Amino acid sequence: MKMTILYDIKKDAENYARSLHKFPYFTHGRNNVRENLLFFTSPEIQKVIKEAKDEKEAYQKVINILKNDNGLASKMEKTKEILTDEWEKKGKQIISNLEFIFKKEFPFPDIKVYLTSIPICPHNFKEKYFFVFAMATKTIQLRIIEHELNHFMFYNYYSQLKNILENEKYELLKESLTFFSNPEEEGKPNEKELRKMFMEKIWNNLDEAINEAVERLKKQK
Repeated sequence: MKMTILYDIKKDAENYARSLHKFPYFTHGRNNVRENLLFFTSPEIQKVIKEAKDEKEAYQKVINILKNDNGLASKMEKTKEILTDEWEKKGKQIISNLEFIFKKEFPFPDIKVYLTSIPICPHNFKEKYFFVFAMATKTIQLRIIEHELNHFMFYNYYSQLKNILENEKYELLKESLTFFSNPEEEGKPNEKELRKMFMEKIWNNLDEAINEAVERLKKQK
């Protein structure tokens, strides 16, 4: 599997604008997500996000700020080199771990990882890419990669569950399954019940755990 790690200033600005202007993602029980993300940005970016009338305007203003950050390109290039080297050393083990968890082949020949300067890492399964926070440690970055690849495995092998669960519950199940690849994570508040269930039993395989989780989610209002 080829993983390409890169920095694209347009993608970075897109992540700011989409995540900060309206925050279109499920919160899964988290409060003030957009406001907390804004806290981690510069006062200049906070100002333009608050003043932008729509996502397009937010994007244009943010990309101008990023372009004027003289040290950003060199920081991102160095981070790209370090993370690429780390992936070369440990990527095969991450893929092997996911295949062991899912008991299925890792099916993606090519995935792109975009570095971002804001601490939120959304993904695009259709186009096979996701973001990794560039300012995190390399250990955390590898955990983010494994977390996101877990999502991609779920989307690929369990898309049929969309016909059984409403979208928010399907996405909640997807998030909670990172318990198996990233047990160090606490998860989002609404994941607690499923993560507790996963922890309390020795499962024969992931399918068994998913089936029980689906039944539990179907009973939830």
